[in-house]
Amino acid sequence: MCKIRCIFIGLLLGVTVELQAFTFPSHHPLLNNNYAKDSNALYLNFYNTNFLWNNEFFNDIVNGYTLIGYFLTPEFQYHITPSIKIQGGVHLLKYTGAEDFSTISPTYAAIFTKDDYTLIMGKLWGTINHRVPEPLLFSERFFTNNLENGVQFIVDKDRFFFDTWLDWQSFIFPQDNKQEQLAAGISTHPWLIKSQKWEISTPASLIVGHRGGQIDTLDIPMRTLLNSSLGGKVLYKLPYKFLDRVSFETHLVGFKDNSPTMKSLYSSGQGSLSQLTFGLQGNYFQIGYWHSNQFLSLMGHPIFQSYSEKGTGYHQRIRELLTFHLFYSKDIYKGIYLGLMGDTYVDLINGNVDYSMGLTLIIKHNFFLKRFKGNEKGQG
Repeated sequence: MCKIRCIFIGLLLGVTVELQAFTFPSHHPLLNNNYAKDSNALYLNFYNTNFLWNNEFFNDIVNGYTLIGYFLTPEFQYHITPSIKIQGGVHLLKYTGAEDFSTISPTYAAIFTKDDYTLIMGKLWGTINHRVPEPLLFSERFFTNNLENGVQFIVDKDRFFFDTWLDWQSFIFPQDNKQEQLAAGISTHPWLIKSQKWEISTPASLIVGHRGGQIDTLDIPMRTLLNSSLGGKVLYKLPYKFLDRVSFETHLVGFKDNSPTMKSLYSSGQGSLSQLTFGLQGNYFQIGYWHSNQFLSLMGHPIFQSYSEKGTGYHQRIRELLTFHLFYSKDIYKGIYLGLMGDTYVDLINGNVDYSMGLTLIIKHNFFLKRFKGNEKGQG
């Protein structure tokens, strides 16, 4: 009886809550990183996100907390040729009520684009741009850990998406008393069928986290952890004014501690996430079911894993959740997006009902500043 009551409450919250640990649809304008094809031209890229995020979690796995603040990333971008760009600026992260900025970091990237291929060295197109399922990569990192630096290669074709990246998080010098730290990943999304009515695809991803090094002074074992996913998605497009698409997808996910000296609670684990989505013009309502056994995640949403982030040593080997997501995004002006999102999680084993609510205002705009005279022969 308790299970039925909890499921009903979850359905009610999922429908009525105003605001999701959000995932933008892959076709959302915010995930479009294409720039004007230009030569000898200077632009100013202005990127600002304001967020209010309230996580009402009452379980033993995840902390409840509120995020409120903004990040700002202004950058100058110089187009050497239509295919080669360099850009640099600063990334600022500020939480409302905190006296100081949490992040003040210079940014730089060199970008080479040719046809459907992009090579980036420096600041990456990270977080939600990787298109990785929530149990592997927490979309809240878009706010809190937006800055990724390293090397990235992307293939973005009509029926094939591929993203591989190396995010070098901690660099060390000889005799440093810390370990080097990095994360690497692969995300691929091939479409088997992509027609006017149907889309069938098989997304897959892999994330590797590594801590180690041979030149530090710490006597700490090297750690290498892996998360992986393999899925299938079927989408059907509809002609209705109130509903233009419905989709069903399933992701099988895994965890593996591949360290020479294992320190994780479990050596391996697995889970599955199935989701039914009803969409209209990029907005959606989603119902999901999660089941896992000994699953741990490097950078995923902590609610999906077995180990408590509260530092109490608590863990729950089997996790079973019913999830509800509501996502609404409105382009209120060119390059300005208002987002309202909501999540509900029903723990089918413990009977807990947790939810999140969020409000975002995002500004993404490119300003042309100046064109320089130059020799454009051989540019392409």
